[in-house]
Amino acid sequence: MKYIELSCTIDSPSYDIFDILVAELAELGYDSFEVEANTLKAYIPAANFIEKETLQIVGRYVNDESASWGWAEMADKNWNAVWESNFEPIVVDNRCTVRAPFHVDLQPTDYEIIIEPKMSFGTGHHATTYQMVEFLLESEVEGARVLDMGCGTGILAILAAMKGAARVVAIDNDEWAFSNAVENVERNVPTKVEVFLGDAALLGSEKFDLILANINRNILLADMARYVEVLVTGGTLFLSGILPEDIDIVTESALSLGLLSLQVKTRNGWAALSFKK
Repeated sequence: MKYIELSCTIDSPSYDIFDILVAELAELGYDSFEVEANTLKAYIPAANFIEKETLQIVGRYVNDESASWGWAEMADKNWNAVWESNFEPIVVDNRCTVRAPFHVDLQPTDYEIIIEPKMSFGTGHHATTYQMVEFLLESEVEGARVLDMGCGTGILAILAAMKGAARVVAIDNDEWAFSNAVENVERNVPTKVEVFLGDAALLGSEKFDLILANINRNILLADMARYVEVLVTGGTLFLSGILPEDIDIVTESALSLGLLSLQVKTRNGWAALSFKK
């Protein structure tokens, strides 16, 4: 498969600019990323590349005279090797370790999640996933029915199952993420998580005690009413994938649906919110 390589170089990048670019480019279909010093490289199948959309996103953030960017078609590449070369183990609050199968001799923590690094979002390195892991570590999940929307690699669903959730449903509309989540669930908590390919349209009448949605502002706003419908009274909703400037609009939407605001987390230019029904 032919890929397009997008390269963005910024002389003095701010601490979160590459995180923001990765999140927004991922929504366009860019599925692998490399960061080397002050350069971000992003890759998308040539068949999915739309120049105008890429221009809109990159031009929004990479518009300084000290910055440069461009793209070119690449020869085939071992994309899993790209992920592996950039995938380092992480530890959240000294309680949860996220590692790849090739990471060994790490200090033990309460929960260890083994993720095969492939082309799906949610390895725990991004601030949005990290914040959601923190929310889960702080929460009582034993016996709960949990829904993970936009599950990515399945980290959050897996952690919920490890913490004793009675039922965990994970949903993602990306085929790579779906396949990777199925594989990671089988590796970590076989039979304890059901993974589905799709979006909020899959939600029926089943109710959940806890809903996790690590997606982006637009989808959160569009689907929040549906989340509230399937959340039990007294249930909790965790949201992430939100820029700080969007906290107010997301919170206003939640309050208009009858939710009570509980907590706001911020990390590396990203926000995560929690609400109660």
